[in-house]
Amino acid sequence: MLAGDSQRRDFTLPVPDPDRSFWTAGDMTQETLSQKATGFNCMSGRREPEPALTRHFLPDKSFLDANCDQGVRFELMLPSCWTGRDLDSADHRSHVQYPHLVNTGSCPPDHPVRLSSLYYETIWATSDYSSVDGSFVIANGDTTGYGYHGDFMSGWEEQFLQNAVDVCTSASGKVEDCPLFELQSDAQASLCKLDVPDILRDEYCGGPRQGLCGNATIL
Repeated sequence: MLAGDSQRRDFTLPVPDPDRSFWTAGDMTQETLSQKATGFNCMSGRREPEPALTRHFLPDKSFLDANCDQGVRFELMLPSCWTGRDLDSADHRSHVQYPHLVNTGSCPPDHPVRLSSLYYETIWATSDYSSVDGSFVIANGDTTGYGYHGDFMSGWEEQFLQNAVDVCTSASGKVEDCPLFELQSDAQASLCKLDVPDILRDEYCGGPRQGLCGNATIL
């Protein structure tokens, strides 16, 4: 299951988003819903919290430095409506679609089966670099944010995952409130190390740096 498009570098809809109560049919096509499924939330203790999935581009560094003292949260909503038949499709997309309000609402008639909603959030500590000249760029070379994307491939044992869907219904959203999981501490998790690919072994990818690791093109 995929969300977003790594090659996208524009946003074809009105800015800001109209209130959902005023959405027209044009706001609810799968193409437009997929564009609205990404968000870049300015995190700050000095401002009113921003709603999720409302800014669909990555703010420039001057805005982030001036306004987002707790960093920026990348947001991605994945489709949650399924045909009920196909585990994949030729484009890896068309077997799932968005409900008519992106993260909630009614499923299309030809995708009637509602899936558990998957919503990815990643907070980047951009404020740590407020005194450093430069700009922020996503690792695929995207400076706009429009090309933010993600995917989901399930490696769960199916019965356990179904049990978790049925049992873990706490409104808190905290994994600690699900009795089925055996959780690792942060110290235990930090012991897990990934081997650095040979192509990146001699590169410093933590930044700041000139260019991107692997010489990815910045567009």
